[in-house]
Amino acid sequence: MTKIAKNKIRVAVFIPVFGIPSEVWSIRQCLGFKDIEPIVVCWHIHPEAPRNNYGLECHELTAPWKQQLSVIKRIAIKLGISSAVLPDADEQLEIKNLLNALNIDAVLCHFSWTGIRVAVAAGNTFPMIWHVHGRDISSSLKSSAYKSALRKLLPTAAKVVAVGSFQLDILKRLGLGSNQGVLIPCGAPINEFTTRPGHTRPANTKIRIIYVGRLSPEKGPLETIQAFSLANKTIPNTELILVGDGELRESAEELTLKLMLQDKVTFLGTLPSSQIANELSKSHIYTQHSQEYKGWIEGFGVTLTEAGAAGLPLVVSRSGGIIDQVVDGQNGILFPPGDINAQAQAILELAQDENRRARMGASARQLAARFDSETQIDKLEHLLVDICRQQKKPGTLRHRIE
Repeated sequence: MTKIAKNKIRVAVFIPVFGIPSEVWSIRQCLGFKDIEPIVVCWHIHPEAPRNNYGLECHELTAPWKQQLSVIKRIAIKLGISSAVLPDADEQLEIKNLLNALNIDAVLCHFSWTGIRVAVAAGNTFPMIWHVHGRDISSSLKSSAYKSALRKLLPTAAKVVAVGSFQLDILKRLGLGSNQGVLIPCGAPINEFTTRPGHTRPANTKIRIIYVGRLSPEKGPLETIQAFSLANKTIPNTELILVGDGELRESAEELTLKLMLQDKVTFLGTLPSSQIANELSKSHIYTQHSQEYKGWIEGFGVTLTEAGAAGLPLVVSRSGGIIDQVVDGQNGILFPPGDINAQAQAILELAQDENRRARMGASARQLAARFDSETQIDKLEHLLVDICRQQKKPGTLRHRIE
């Protein structure tokens, strides 16, 4: 029998892979809950997750997340048949039995594709909250079978939490109810990145421009390097720091050599949060060239919150959830996605004007405070608790799937 924490609501938190470094928000949420006892359920545990799973109760399903598709299923997916993307009978039974054994009050599913799989298994027995993030309601919608399944099962969710306001517009077109959607960004731990009162630059030192994130097409690292190259021609006393790794790492390094910027551009690879905070604290401008790629749209952009908290003005593209964080001309400069010249001009303007950088940096820090992860976790927890209390049955919160 699973031990039940006294006076705490038990919530099964479903996520495909638990412990992915880029999905640290899921760990922060679970560890940040005060009145909820989270029980993590996943299909896989990431190799980089600690052995004790951060002290959280964690259950790994035996069914693999990615299954080898039969010829019939492949054809059904191409035909847009929703049942082709649903879990098979064995996986449904495993989820159902586990939920019954865990004696839970509610289910929180990270990503809509997770919500689809769990909804099929659990039905309407538990209040289910879907937490959508990015690809699950952007590039994945290119699959008509997935889109059809989403349309059918979206109404079964008690609430759908989005990290970007534009996502709610997409979901409404897919059948989201008028009071079903809630905007709660994941945010970032502000205190970890507020490391010094202001960014002053000692004389004769380089202006440090930094990007943090995946080196992949949708994040535009190649565009950022080209924009930096243009700005650097006017102000040679600048350098670009790229933190992160990805499929474009080699191409980015080759481009740096081609543009003869090898002494101006530094690749630091993937770093832990504490080191990222340190790199941001030594920088003067943050830049990011997010753009739609194969249907993918930036959901929120946690690194923008981190950079803003560090007091950096933000030179970023007007894409997806980024516009929820950046007020053009106040805490940063927005440029059209794909416009390398505009990005270069914005970098140039801030590199040449230390007073403007300071004003925007102070505003960035102030606006970033709105997205402190502790505040966002509290909002999510209050939502979960309210839903459970509203659906409480006489005598108990707990339910059972028959």
